[in-house]
Amino acid sequence: MVTAEQHEAALWKPAAEGAVDCFLCAHRCHIAPEERGICRVRENV
Repeated sequence: MVTAEQHEAALWKPAAEGAVDCFLCAHRCHIAPEERGICRVRENV
């Protein structure tokens, strides 16, 4: 659930099974549902 402090991010694309691919930093994370990327900035909610 997205709260008032959260908003839909830029620099990502949908991936299989509810995951997302993040392009915010050089790590280029594949983030599973309810998980965070390596930099801990992005969360897939």
